[in-house]
Amino acid sequence: MSRRSAGGAGSAGDSGAPAPAPPAAPPAAPPAAADARVFGDAPTLADAVWASITTPGAGPGLVAAVNASLAALLAALAAAAWGGLGSGHVAVLAALALGLAASFNWFVAQQAR
Repeated sequence: MSRRSAGGAGSAGDSGAPAPAPPAAPPAAPPAAADARVFGDAPTLADAVWASITTPGAGPGLVAAVNASLAALLAALAAAAWGGLGSGHVAVLAALALGLAASFNWFVAQQAR
């Protein structure tokens, strides 16, 4: 009884042909894609904020994070005022938060020019 190779008739081992070269390694990813590889395929808000912190200027991730933080602060102050804790201090803090949000967004708009 004759023995056949695992590849069956006509496989590279039977014909004496050289084995095909292994596939080439994929090209190296650019450094900007390093965060996406670590955290998954799609960058998240945290990835955008980190990238914005480590590069000069205010990127869209940082602007979104600051606006979300200020909106959460205003929501907490509104809940405190609605819940009966609305003293003059809460009103002053709300006015300061609104002023900070307005000045931050004005500055970002000026930098975009």
